[in-house]
Order: sequence, then structure tokens, then C-alpha cells
Amino acid sequence: MGRLLALLATIVLFAGCGGHDVSGPMAPESAAVSMPGFSFTPFTTTIVVGETVTYDFPAESHNVIFAKVTGAPADIQETTNQKVTRSFLTAGTFPYDCTIHPGMSAVVVVR
Repeated sequence: MGRLLALLATIVLFAGCGGHDVSGPMAPESAAVSMPGFSFTPFTTTIVVGETVTYDFPAESHNVIFAKVTGAPADIQETTNQKVTRSFLTAGTFPYDCTIHPGMSAVVVVR
């Protein structure tokens, strides 16, 4: 009986000893913008510094041209049938347009 209790105590002791967390830093989050018809959806994308936005280009040709604002990522030239990602490393408001389709505008807000 004593051995059984000792064995059970040892099992309980080791069961309570979980391993340490070995996961590395979390990967940046990502937001997505689609282009149904002649609009960006969503109109406003809000992320935090270091996160990315993935632009999902349909078969219809579009581009993403950012306003000349300090910290804005590189423009995306005329593209079709691809997903293109941009990282935002500076806080701010970054308006952009598809210059191929007048009135097709949106904004990324980085906090």
C-alpha cells in the first residue's frame, strides 16, 4: 500500500509539472482588403504598427497607390489575380486609391 501511494504521489507530482512555453514571438497579424467591382472592402482597415495588409486582386485590373505620406508602404502597380502584402511600420493614416478607376479609394489606419 505504501508503494502504491508513493507511486501515485510521484505521478501527481510530475503531472503538475508542465513544460515551459517554447513558442517564439507571435507573428504579426494581417488584415485583408478585397476589390469587389470598383471598391475596396473594407473602406477603412485598422491595424497596429508592424502588421500587414493583404490586397486580394481579382481578374479585373487594379492598383494601390498610397498618398505621399511619411511611412506609407510602396505602391502596388497594376495587378490581377494575385494577393499582394504590404507591411505598415509607422503609425498614421494612409489613404490610397486605384488610379485606374476614379473614385476607388480607401484608407489604412495604423495605431
